[in-house]
Amino acid sequence: NSFCTLLVVDTTIAMALLDNEVSLGGLVAGAAAFFVVRAVLRAKLRVWASGPKLYRLSREDSPVPEKIGRFWYFLMGDAANFYMSGLEAGATHKHYGVLARKKCGSTAAIAAFTFGPKTELLVTNPIDVRHALLDAPEDFSKDESITFLHPLLGKKGLIALIDEREHTKQLRNVSHAFSPLNIKCIAATTMREHLMSFVAEIRQNEKEIPDVPAAVRKVTLAVIADAAFGVDRDSPQLDRLNEEFRFFPSPLMLVGPKLFNALPLARHRRDRSLRAHIMGILQSALTRRAHDPQKDEHEKHARLIDFMAENKSMHSSDMLDHVCTFAFAGHDTTTAALTWLVFAIASDKRVQSKLAEELSDLFGLNAPPPVDALMNDAPYLRACIDEGLRYHNVVSGIQRVPLRDVVLPGSDTFVRAGTMLQIPITFLHRDETVWGPDAETYRPERWIEDPGLRARVTPCSYMPFSVGKRACLGKDFAMHELVLTLAVIVRNFELAWPEGQAKPFRQQCAVVQAKEAFKVDMVLRAA
Repeated sequence: NSFCTLLVVDTTIAMALLDNEVSLGGLVAGAAAFFVVRAVLRAKLRVWASGPKLYRLSREDSPVPEKIGRFWYFLMGDAANFYMSGLEAGATHKHYGVLARKKCGSTAAIAAFTFGPKTELLVTNPIDVRHALLDAPEDFSKDESITFLHPLLGKKGLIALIDEREHTKQLRNVSHAFSPLNIKCIAATTMREHLMSFVAEIRQNEKEIPDVPAAVRKVTLAVIADAAFGVDRDSPQLDRLNEEFRFFPSPLMLVGPKLFNALPLARHRRDRSLRAHIMGILQSALTRRAHDPQKDEHEKHARLIDFMAENKSMHSSDMLDHVCTFAFAGHDTTTAALTWLVFAIASDKRVQSKLAEELSDLFGLNAPPPVDALMNDAPYLRACIDEGLRYHNVVSGIQRVPLRDVVLPGSDTFVRAGTMLQIPITFLHRDETVWGPDAETYRPERWIEDPGLRARVTPCSYMPFSVGKRACLGKDFAMHELVLTLAVIVRNFELAWPEGQAKPFRQQCAVVQAKEAFKVDMVLRAA
C-alpha cells in the first residue's frame, strides 16, 4: 500500500509539471507534502517484524486506555502508557506480555508496539531471549538509548558502551579488579568495617529507621567509594555524590539520545560538574597512591583505582568513566535491591523469624559478619535474597537491537535489522509458567522446598544481573554486599512495617526504586 501511494503521488506531481497546471509555489508545497507523506508512510507501514505468533498492539490494548487520549497515542504511540499511565515499573510490559500470549494462544507470543516513531517487540519467550543474549550475541547490540547515560557516565564505561570491540578492550582493562579473591578481600575488610559503622548509627535511632532508602544509600555509597579509591565514609566528598549521583528519565528523551544529550539542559550541566568533582577525587587518590610506597601490597590491590593505575596505557578519562560506572551501577542497583529486601523482610514476620533463627547460629549480636559462613552455610538467607531479586527486580528490562535481519527461533518471528527488542525482566521473573501460580508472591521457600528449581529455571528465566558477555561484571561484589548487609540488619534488629503505611510504589528511573521515602520500626534483638 505504501509503495502504491508513493507511486500515485509521484505520478501526480510529474503530470502537473508536464501540463503546467500548478504554480511554482504550489509545486514546492506539493513536493514538501510528498516528502512528509513518504516519511510517515515509511515509519508507519514498514514491515519491522512478522510471524505466526506476533500480536500488534493498539490503543485499546493499553492497560489504562481511559488515561491515554487518541491525540497523545497518535503523538507518542505506546510510549504514552509508560509516561502517563501511572502504573508501577514493569506493569505495562507485563500487561502486554499476558495479552499477547492470550491473543496468540502461545507462550512464545511476541507483542509489537510503538514507542514514539519506532516499532518495538516485547520478547517473553526464554528461547528467543536466549538467542538474543547467549546463542547469537554477535547478531545483536545494545540499543542507542543506553547513550542517554553518556553525560553522567562517559563513553568508555562498560554499561554505556555499544561497540563490541571497545567493550571487550575495556572489559579486559578492569575485569581483574573483580576477581573472586579480590571480592572476598573487600568483603572481609571494607564491607564489614562500613557495615558495623552502619549498625552503630541506626542503633542510635532506637525505634525506627526513618528513611530506609537514604540509610541504605549512604552505606552502599561508602562501600563503593572506599572500594574504588579509598575515600573515607565521613569525607565531605561523598556528600555531593550521595545527593546528586542519580539518573532520571525524561519525556524529552523521545527526541533520541543524540539530540537530547546536545540540549543545553540543567541536568547536563550538573552531570559535567559532578564528573569534574569525581575527577578531583580520582586525582587525589592517584596522588596519594603514588606517594605511599610503604602501603601494604595486599591492601593496595583491594581497590579498583590500583588495578587501573597499573595499566599504563589507560588514559585518566577512561579511568573516570570506569569509576563513574562502577559507582553508579554498584551504588544505585545495590541500594534499590537492599531497599526492597528490607521492605520484604519487614512486611513478613514469618520470613523474618526464620531468617533471624538461621543467622543466630552463625554469629552474635553486634559482631562482624562471617563472610564464608554467610555465603556458603546460610541457605535461607540466600533464598531470601534470590527471591528478592526475582520478585523485586531492580532492572525492569534489557534492550537489544539486531544488526542484521534475523528469525527468532522460539516464536519463528522475522525481525528486521534495527528493530528494538524489549526483554521484560519483570515479566520473566513473574511468569507463572515458570514460577508457578504463586509467582506474584514473595516466598523464599520456593528456592529450598523445590530442589529442582535452580536447575529448571534457565539463565534467561531468572537474570537479575543479566546474562552473557554483557552480564554485570560486579555481580559477586553485589551479592557479597547484599548477603552481609541483610544479615547484619536482621541479626541485630527486629523489623516491623508501620501500621497504616502504604506499600512503596515501584518507580522506574535508571533502576526500579521506591518513589517515596519510607520507614520501618525496629527493636534491638536481645539475643
